[in-house]
Amino acid sequence: MIKALLSLMVPCGSLLILSACQPDIPETIQQGMVYCAEGSPESFNPQRVTSGTTIDAISQQLYDRLLDIDPATGELLPALATAWRLSEDGKTYWFTLRPDVQFHHTAFFSPGRTLNADDVTFTFNRILQNEHPYHQVGGANYPYFQSVGWDSLVKAVVAENSTTVRFELARPDSSFLSNLATDFAAVLSAEYAEQLLQQGTPELLDQRPIGTGPFFFKEYKKDQFIRYYRHPEYWRGKTELTQLVFDLVPDNAKRMAKLLTHECDVVAYPRNAELKLITERPDVEVQSQTSMNVGFWAFNTKKAPFDNVLVRKALAYAINKDAILEAVYFGYADKAKTILPPTSWAFYHDLPEQQYDPVKAKELLAQAGFANGFRMDIWLCQCNVYTIRMR
Repeated sequence: MIKALLSLMVPCGSLLILSACQPDIPETIQQGMVYCAEGSPESFNPQRVTSGTTIDAISQQLYDRLLDIDPATGELLPALATAWRLSEDGKTYWFTLRPDVQFHHTAFFSPGRTLNADDVTFTFNRILQNEHPYHQVGGANYPYFQSVGWDSLVKAVVAENSTTVRFELARPDSSFLSNLATDFAAVLSAEYAEQLLQQGTPELLDQRPIGTGPFFFKEYKKDQFIRYYRHPEYWRGKTELTQLVFDLVPDNAKRMAKLLTHECDVVAYPRNAELKLITERPDVEVQSQTSMNVGFWAFNTKKAPFDNVLVRKALAYAINKDAILEAVYFGYADKAKTILPPTSWAFYHDLPEQQYDPVKAKELLAQAGFANGFRMDIWLCQCNVYTIRMR
């Protein structure tokens, strides 16, 4: 008998956007959007966070990156860099920067120039160089870049001229360009950073943001709201929204109530159990796509009995994925074959699916010396990946 059976070998769901029609309202109000988020941002600098709540609220709104990724194909696209090339040995990249990219004009900063190579070198050397005047600001914590070993990969970031930046690597790395296209690789303003340094307030770089993105920072009240205004000189063209407000509502029921009473246009992370009811409403439109999240069961293979491959195989056979999909995700998830989701470029489509077979599980446990089963503790880390929007 198996005493403990639980696994989450399923993607944690699909990204859902639910839209609903509002009654006629003035055009000036229609040009804005209210997004009900579940919490306050940890920082206004994407380099310094990994929280989805924070990234969702700051990265794409305020900043641009050297490269973008086509969400449908995974292809790398020009962004702040219009072109890039690689040396024959795979260890040096040159990026040509887009001309006439304007930084945000705000009540606390007026840029004296457009984007240039100094901004790129400042952005990434802050992460790399211990002696950099901003490296220790905020505790020298750059979790994404530290997790991918950025400091051991990138030897130098150099401005060859105002429009060309050179990255020198310690070794060839196939993930390097993709890392520059993540939400964490936002390009900051070196001019703004120098101004704050002279004023003795470098910490404000991560609290009162300046970027090149479609919106600029207007106002923030912790645990209440964030307000952005449209960046009128955005290089991709002005967004249709003149204003974007993040209403910070930790309670899920309150967020849902605000959605249904049209106080919010978008709601983050509804409960799976609520989705079926919501999608049956005639005034709600649902858009969905598979997320990059995967739920999985990890074993400490240095600890018995999980150091025994037969035990691990038995537990894999004992997982009833269909039941989990229905009971936990209410049908809003897909069965996973590997730890990588189908949306990953590295996903292997031909890998056979692990089957649910409790008889086989018991046989393997008996072979491993656990014919009567065993007890174990399971720690669960829950992820949420749904978003709802009303219009």
